[in-house]
Amino acid sequence: MTTQTKNFIELSDIIALRIDCKKCKTISVFPFEEFRDIPQSCPNCEQEFIGFNDNVTKHTIRDFMKAIRAVSSLTEKGQFSFSMEIANVNSDVSSGRASGSKV
Repeated sequence: MTTQTKNFIELSDIIALRIDCKKCKTISVFPFEEFRDIPQSCPNCEQEFIGFNDNVTKHTIRDFMKAIRAVSSLTEKGQFSFSMEIANVNSDVSSGRASGSKV
């Protein structure tokens, strides 16, 4: 017999957004409900995250956040639930790392 475990996340499970600076490795965490815009640059090393006039990136992130909030609101009022399958986190948990974490 073969068993398979799948992991799902509901939008209501999202409590914060994390942005990692690729240059200095600083991690910035923003409460989901308070997040409005991606920072222009890293608060530690000032590495530019997005160009000053990069409105495409800014609008894409805003639209993504707006969509998450809209779907979340619909599921609270509606007769259905919405979740997304995520990668298997069990393989890295046993080694002390969450999926996607860097050591």
